Amino acid sequence: MLTEFIHRLDFTWRLILFTIISTLVVALSIAIPGNMIGRSIIYTSANQQIEIIRESKKNEFLEYFDFKVKDTFIFRKSIAATKRFMEMRTGVERVGGFERAKDLYRSLYIANNPNPPGSKQNLLEADNSEYSKAHAQALTFFSAIIKERNYYDAFLIDAKNGNILFTVAKEEDYMTSLSVGPYRDSNLGKLYRKIINSPDGGQQAQIVDYEPYAPSNNQVNSFIGTGIFIDGKLEAILAFQL
Repeated sequence: MLTEFIHRLDFTWRLILFTIISTLVVALSIAIPGNMIGRSIIYTSANQQIEIIRESKKNEFLEYFDFKVKDTFIFRKSIAATKRFMEMRTGVERVGGFERAKDLYRSLYIANNPNPPGSKQNLLEADNSEYSKAHAQALTFFSAIIKERNYYDAFLIDAKNGNILFTVAKEEDYMTSLSVGPYRDSNLGKLYRKIINSPDGGQQAQIVDYEPYAPSNNQVNSFIGTGIFIDGKLEAILAFQL
């Protein structure tokens, strides 16, 4: 029917119809690839932006952890991390060892601490013991550090046995063992083993993945730490909760 209709048209109308059809064909042939090219340009631009953002975030991430690594190297040499740790370890031995010290100091610094949860670090010296005197000085130092550097908590851990002799926050991990205690399988426990078993003997900083951490109400935290060396021997571990 279309062929008969075209044959009935005179030459002028045939020319007009041919021109219209030709124009439509050309327009479509340009428009469809143009649309595809336009989309391709948009997608390419979007992917480039994503890569730029991803690279930027990656660099920010690396810079953040590089800064934290430098912190561990600086503060592990502080008097608070070396001398005060040794004084606290001696203080623990003088009250009869870790098990007795655990009961005593958890009672003083957690259970009978007059400050509410989240403010337990305000109790500097709970008694006149050698441990508490060293604790007060370490707490003053590390409380300022975690506030200034935006850490959640700081730890001094005995490298020999995984005993946590000091924390700032005084949560349930305080005075527990990362070798045999309830948090040995936490990411802090993993950090402890990673450091003491590292090929460099604890010289380099180590970090563990973000995981829920039970003592901190299962908040997702990571930890970074390194060995504390006294007279060339690995004696303790300084760790920060991120």
